[in-house]
This record gives sequence, structure tokens and C-alpha cells, in this order.
Amino acid sequence: MRLQRLLRRAGLAALAGALVILAIPIAGCAKLPLIGGKPTVKLKIAGTADLNNCGKSSASLSFRVVQATDASPLTGATLLQFWDREKDLLAGSFVDVSETKFVDPGKSVEFVVPLKPDTRAVVVVGNFCKTLGSCWYVVAPRKGGGGVKLDLTADASCLSARRK
Repeated sequence: MRLQRLLRRAGLAALAGALVILAIPIAGCAKLPLIGGKPTVKLKIAGTADLNNCGKSSASLSFRVVQATDASPLTGATLLQFWDREKDLLAGSFVDVSETKFVDPGKSVEFVVPLKPDTRAVVVVGNFCKTLGSCWYVVAPRKGGGGVKLDLTADASCLSARRK
């Protein structure tokens, strides 16, 4: 009786050890993280009451998420130079651009964009009718292979990180 229990335990221990040994090379070759899935940009934008109104009684803001290996080519660029020309302005740094999304005054939107492996900078761009300096976009660096989480406010002419 004791011998049978010992053999059963030894067999289970050997089976568990074999599974661990097999799992290590499989996990090392996996393209996806084993826990948590693919990295994403989790974006929330809250529009203020005067969002992108330019003197009109009603307005909304269109925006996009641009992925790049380097966002420095944006320095000194204007919204008109960048919107619909992301690939040209970023040149070799361009990775991807999301579809255009919208936020209305006094409302919030949330959405998730899958990150491409080469992405090192995430740029959220608002298509404002009037801009002040370079606050028409926000850049968030991507650290390592993880995701990026952004909580932004969009007002009459700027995007900014929301204070918690």
C-alpha cells in the first residue's frame, strides 16, 4: 500500500517535472506574452465644454493615435503639416496610424489601439480648428515592450494630460 502511494507520487512528480521542462522552451519561443495578451494603447479623452468650438455653438474634435519609432521629427511641425501626412513627416520613424475617432464637448471617449512591436513613441493628435503652439499633440514614450495608458483632456485648442 505504501509502495503504491510512493510510486504514484513519484510518477506525478516526474510528470510535473517533464511538463515544466517542456514549457520553458515553448514559452521562450512564444511571440505573445503568456499573461496579459498583446500590448495596447489605452486612451481616454475628456472634452471640455468649449472643445474645439472656434466660436461655433457646437463642435467635436477628431483625433488619431500615431505610432512611431521616434517622435522627434514632430518638433516644430504644425498641425497642417502633420494631419493626413503623418507618414511623410515622420518618414522612417512612422509605424502606424489609427482610424480617426471623435470626442464631443462635455463627453469622454475611451478606446484601445493594439501596439506594433517597433513602436517606441505614441502620439495622440487632435485636429483643432485653432491651435496654440504644439499642444495639438501629446507624446507618450513606450518603455520596453509594455503598453501605454493615456488620460487626456481636450479643450478649445489643446490636448493635455489629465490631473488626477
